[in-house]
Amino acid sequence: MAYRLQAPGSLADLHARRRSSRFALRKTLSQITTIERHRVCGRYPLKNGRVQVRLAGDDYPVAHYARVQLCGHIWTCPVCSPRIRQKRAAEVDQAAATWLTHHGAGTVLLLTLTLPHDAGERLTVVLAAVRRAFSALVAGRAWQEDKARFHLAFNIKAHDLTVGPNGWHPHLHVLLFALRPLDADAIAALRARLFTRWGAAVSELDRRAPSWEHGVTLEAARGRQDLTRYVCQVVTDADGEDGPDVAMEVARGDLKSSRHHGHRSPWQLLEDYAKTRTLRDRQLFQEYERATFGVRAIRWSKGLRAAVELGVELTDQQIVMEEIGGQVLYEFTPREWKGFRDARGFFGPSAAAELLEQAELGGAAGIRAYLAALAQRATVDRLDRIPYFGLSPGSRSRAALVA
Repeated sequence: MAYRLQAPGSLADLHARRRSSRFALRKTLSQITTIERHRVCGRYPLKNGRVQVRLAGDDYPVAHYARVQLCGHIWTCPVCSPRIRQKRAAEVDQAAATWLTHHGAGTVLLLTLTLPHDAGERLTVVLAAVRRAFSALVAGRAWQEDKARFHLAFNIKAHDLTVGPNGWHPHLHVLLFALRPLDADAIAALRARLFTRWGAAVSELDRRAPSWEHGVTLEAARGRQDLTRYVCQVVTDADGEDGPDVAMEVARGDLKSSRHHGHRSPWQLLEDYAKTRTLRDRQLFQEYERATFGVRAIRWSKGLRAAVELGVELTDQQIVMEEIGGQVLYEFTPREWKGFRDARGFFGPSAAAELLEQAELGGAAGIRAYLAALAQRATVDRLDRIPYFGLSPGSRSRAALVA
């Protein structure tokens, strides 16, 4: 049977292709992971529930699975991470925009901190050094003097890392919130003070001191556009070219390549392993998985959320388990879902992603047609290559046609 295709190059087409890639990478992750939760992510219904397909959104309806277990790992899950990071990015963007509105342009500063690293260093060691150096930077009398002199009130800290010829390259992106605008001279003075203390903190850890060029960079956000770009970089390691909504969808870091030649993001490691099955890529990703487990990827300083009128911060797990709502197009019986979750894709690498695309194109009718096509293929293949879905007249599945 023929399905209507998304217009090549359109936002819908881009979204569908990236979703398919994420689902395929999650399958690869489940084969090499050292974290048990990854093996159940997206595979099993919630207790005493049935998996549903829902369609949510007005201008740009997006289909998703509901009532299914998710791992909620921001660092390592190709499916959960984008959902968590999009939520985090929206909150950071809202906080920065609110602060600029109340305190004026030039009151939000964009700070990046990097330390030297060497090939062969374990990621746990390098990450620990970054965290310890930052703690030293924002502790003691010197930091209190900085806060008073430059009117600094709050900050948001986010980790970012790649791996390259010289090993793991972690660094921090930090938003500094000031109560008054800082001019160029004040920014230069603050950068010099931060660089001196950052270098001292790194050296105290018996590491090479960072360079002036790369160790500390600092600039003021001139307006919302600057913040949008930096927020995408902070939360997704991406550069947004337009407004927040487009940036979150198009410039997502979950599948974006590193901007530095010879460096790879963790997602590239997983993607490369899926293609080549290189042992080194597998070992590097597993090292990344172990080193980041339990580490907060994004941290708000105390009092900032209240100051920008944001509520209590949700955990990563709470974010992925939030009910998105939307119209219920289809509900799987336990037997159907058990067969479908391991099905091989009919037109692509992931039947789970293909089904959502058909839901967006044709609603409940598109879902039923797609499942029927899979069942027909299963019959042709003698039921030994793709599980049968039990689409019999007596099926208990419920479907409602899209209005």
